[in-house]
Amino acid sequence: MDLPINSEQQLYEEFLANGLPKRFMSFGTGNPGQSDMIFERRRYYFFGNEPDWKKLLGIGLRNAVTSAVNVAAGKQKTIDSEQYENTSAQRARSWFINSYPLLGSLAIRFKIIEDQSICHRMDISVAAVHAELQEIYLNPAMSLTEEESKFVIAHELLHVGLRHDSRRQGRDPFLWNAACDYVINGWLMEMQCGDMPAFGALYDPKLKGESAESVYDIIAADLRRIRKLATLRGIGKGDMLDPQVPDWWAHGAGSDLDIFTGAV
Repeated sequence: MDLPINSEQQLYEEFLANGLPKRFMSFGTGNPGQSDMIFERRRYYFFGNEPDWKKLLGIGLRNAVTSAVNVAAGKQKTIDSEQYENTSAQRARSWFINSYPLLGSLAIRFKIIEDQSICHRMDISVAAVHAELQEIYLNPAMSLTEEESKFVIAHELLHVGLRHDSRRQGRDPFLWNAACDYVINGWLMEMQCGDMPAFGALYDPKLKGESAESVYDIIAADLRRIRKLATLRGIGKGDMLDPQVPDWWAHGAGSDLDIFTGAV
């Protein structure tokens, strides 16, 4: 089919009338039906409803004031309401800074990254932390409440504060991560620090009072069962990111016991 090439409008009308040629279905991306243009996210338009302009004005004013305060506090460089989004995770971070001096000192230093594309690329289902880069990654697709965000952010900060990365000392990375998760989540439940996410986390009240090293010894005795455990990053993946430790446990559909123990 010969296509008119005088203007984008003519091409658009031609495609509406006769459909899109198959050879154009994956143009630019390699994926059928996927566009190579990224459009700016519309935040307040749902199903064609008219935006609540009064609400948007209030949100804009609140974000502008918050941005100005953060500039004065040295938390951001310029007054830009778009630079500081008032998400549940950001509010949870502010809560830590105001409520827990020790944990808050860590929260100030760490940058919270809420970017679905980054989380997808790094295979992060809910959250992860990179101690060296001082970054906490939260997947916005999970739509955590503010209380759940408090729990998740505290979880990741405690990994750093308790030096779980350096305490691993040759232990299997994923099993050690899971053991630390049991200890951290037990503390957070006892402290009533936020709400455990609705989808759950590694938590067993019978492990109360146990150290991460002790829990590691307990769970390492059942390698077949441990394969099914999930940290906040996902099943079989640790939420403590370390570029020096590859995700050897990710083998597509799964790894049998011989592969698992051999990797350890």
